[in-house]
Amino acid sequence: MHVILDQYLKALEVAGRASTARSNRRVLDRFDAYLRAQGLEDPLQATEERLRAFQRFLAEDYRRPDTRRALTKSTQATWISVVKAFYAWAYRRGMLGVDPARRLKPPRIVRRKVKADPLDQQETMAFLQTQAQRVATRTHGTRSWAIECRNLALLALAFATGRRRESLRDLRVKDLDFERNEVRVEWEKGQAGRVLPVAAWAMQLVRPYLEHARPVLLGHGPDPGWIFLGARTERICGEYLGRLIQALQAQTVEAHPDLDELAAKKLSSHSTRVTFATVLFRNGADIRGINELLLHRRLSTTAKYTPLHVDDLRRACRAAHPRA
Repeated sequence: MHVILDQYLKALEVAGRASTARSNRRVLDRFDAYLRAQGLEDPLQATEERLRAFQRFLAEDYRRPDTRRALTKSTQATWISVVKAFYAWAYRRGMLGVDPARRLKPPRIVRRKVKADPLDQQETMAFLQTQAQRVATRTHGTRSWAIECRNLALLALAFATGRRRESLRDLRVKDLDFERNEVRVEWEKGQAGRVLPVAAWAMQLVRPYLEHARPVLLGHGPDPGWIFLGARTERICGEYLGRLIQALQAQTVEAHPDLDELAAKKLSSHSTRVTFATVLFRNGADIRGINELLLHRRLSTTAKYTPLHVDDLRRACRAAHPRA
């Protein structure tokens, strides 16, 4: 990869966007290879026409190495957006007199919003009980037992803090304060975090994992400091929480047939975040406080997490309107 592309990715990491840097690296690796195949060693020398040719290449000729399939329009749009972001960054820093990618337009696509259903309090407890049962069925002290303990601790922190999956993945042991029941979030989605409260019940589930199960996963190697160690890696991958939620859904439905709505819910890692906001809102938390806990930049974003049910509107009207 050309040095200037690597500098851009390092700038993203310094800005607290490490996950963005990792995903962008895969795209820019292919972009750099394309330019080199066209005889262009320096990406800063690419013209607008050269970049348009790259966009046509993605749409017409490129095939995925593993499946030999063409890129979807949404993937093409993502790749072009990554390239545009790189050139905008280079232009802002005076490396270019003109941004050659400024007039590139990613293909238009109809985006279907992925709905992440929240869990109610009963369903949340059922999920935790299902995972606790998985812990109980493993032999104490084995790696499989340690993995299930880790998963229980992960679910507890996810439901109790509403953190994004990358934020949970990036947590270190030193970030937890068991005396004050707090967690320190240094960076989340490119902005500085803060110290946030954690429910005591969640911390009580995390502590046994750290004291007894995490050393089993760690073995005799050096401690990388991450809370949620991987089975064969330093820490879990970003997609792990979503996979865990989906895997537990069927087991929870089977173990709790009285939860009529759970089977039909569309769940992902984002569901834990929406659940956190919904539970707080339904129990009287104001939207400004939820906004701070979720580390949202705008209240309008938080409002999407906390839709007002018509029954809530009726109660508010009866309680506050003078003629209700």
